[in-house]
Amino acid sequence: MSAVETATLTDGDLSVDVLPGRGLDIAGARFRGMRFSWESPLGHIPWQGDFGRSFGGGWLLTCGLRNVGEPSEGQPQHGWYTAIAARD
Repeated sequence: MSAVETATLTDGDLSVDVLPGRGLDIAGARFRGMRFSWESPLGHIPWQGDFGRSFGGGWLLTCGLRNVGEPSEGQPQHGWYTAIAARD
């Protein structure tokens, strides 16, 4: 289940759900219709202001780009990238 815009890309037996509103993170991933990505009970929701309340799981989540590891210099542990919508 997704409460954010989802673009599904398919090539042969592989399909992935891309989340433009969440930095082009890849949510669900399926091979021959069988999901191999993990999804949290939250599902894929818009950013809630904090990583723990916003993490929907998925196949690929972009962290950073200004911070990795421990929170520092005003940046949260996983950074803000997943909170930024894709744009031209």
